[in-house]
Amino acid sequence: MSQAMQLRQNHRMFTQFLQNWELPAFLTGVGVRLVIASLMVVLGVGYIVQIGTLTTSGYQIAALEKQVNSLDDDTQKLKSELATFQSISNVEKRIVPGSMIPASNIRHIKVTSETVIAQR
Repeated sequence: MSQAMQLRQNHRMFTQFLQNWELPAFLTGVGVRLVIASLMVVLGVGYIVQIGTLTTSGYQIAALEKQVNSLDDDTQKLKSELATFQSISNVEKRIVPGSMIPASNIRHIKVTSETVIAQR
């Protein structure tokens, strides 16, 4: 027998096997079909709920990121204002005349050792 004939015969036997093959009766009953259908419904609803939750979370994350960026901008503005208010020229403008006088004859002390002795 040639290889082509053996191949045809094997193919014919395989197709006959598939045509004659049947599932056991307990797998083809109405109860199994109901279980499979209800399982598909439950999993479908669960999938839809999960996608909805993820979408909502994505929108919430985007809104919170916008809020963080806005707060970062406000922080930078406040730091800039703080630096302006702490500048020497601004402090000198706010001093009440007569309450403070400018220091004159400033002398710096040169420290020769790093240890300090405290006395009572």
